[in-house]
Amino acid sequence: MTIKELFSDPARHTRFYYAETAENKDCGALAPDAVRWCLAGALTKCYRNDSEREWAEDALRAAAMGIFGTLDFVIINDHKPFEDVMKLVEAAGV
Repeated sequence: MTIKELFSDPARHTRFYYAETAENKDCGALAPDAVRWCLAGALTKCYRNDSEREWAEDALRAAAMGIFGTLDFVIINDHKPFEDVMKLVEAAGV
């Protein structure tokens, strides 16, 4: 699964925590009861292989620099609207 696929439902995205449960409790990105993920948590969930995750992180950083002028995609996740997060995800191809 890609991050774009994971975030195809905006209700599966969150801010400030790697992941959250349906009860709005923060949890690990791979927790079985996680239902929402931030961009960093989605990286962990969707790209479990180290080399794939490194590729995806690099792609997100490059896209973030090109679109928002920063390498820090976590700042974009936490402080920009969901539409901007998806613009970043789509540009990165993740």
